[in-house]
Amino acid sequence: YSGLTAAVQAGATLKGNATYLLYVDGTNAGQAAAGGGTFTNAGTIAPGNSIGTITITGNLTNTGTLAMEFNSSGQTDKLNVSGVFNHNTGAGATVTVTPDAGYYTGTMVIPFASMFSGGAGSTLPSTIDSLVAPSSPTLSMTMSVLGS
Repeated sequence: YSGLTAAVQAGATLKGNATYLLYVDGTNAGQAAAGGGTFTNAGTIAPGNSIGTITITGNLTNTGTLAMEFNSSGQTDKLNVSGVFNHNTGAGATVTVTPDAGYYTGTMVIPFASMFSGGAGSTLPSTIDSLVAPSSPTLSMTMSVLGS
């Protein structure tokens, strides 16, 4: 999608690997600089088809769910925003993290902070609201604050 605004409505899901270019005045790439438009999520954004990346060239206001995954190799989904990334927890924004099926060994730290990036003035997600039970017989999980 390219243009001035884009939205994921409540009940809808955006998933896969893609880049969305949001232009300041809604014109095409040859006529305006990308990055000033706004992407709004009131539904679910789920990067990848398993592990993957969604990049938004513009701003993101999230009041919905960010459904993120990690795998047994330590790779994670990523949501990259070039402009302001506003994760609005006061309006119901949440983060759900799910492990992919796989063979897990030893101890693993999920690099949560690297799942999200945003430009100056961003309010990035800072907590996992829901950790989905593993579908792997070799994985058991415990949530703790790093350094605890």
